[in-house]
Amino acid sequence: MPPRRSRPRTLDEAFGLVVAQLRTERGLSAERLGNQADVDPSYVRLLEKGNRSASIKTLSKLGAAFGLAPWELLRRAQDLLGST
Repeated sequence: MPPRRSRPRTLDEAFGLVVAQLRTERGLSAERLGNQADVDPSYVRLLEKGNRSASIKTLSKLGAAFGLAPWELLRRAQDLLGST
């Protein structure tokens, strides 16, 4: 399980937390998620740390791998930020 972090400060950090939470809930490694989403596993880890911003294409690929619409990933990230 990824380490708990304080409240995210940016959308990139919040999105990373969402990806990490969904990945762990589904019992996936970063490598497996990367393979399912056709995204490099090291990039998955950078996203989870909030060190990169996902493109629309990557957002769509990750959403498909999780069985969620891309907007759902963003909504969850926005919810973590506490903004509407």
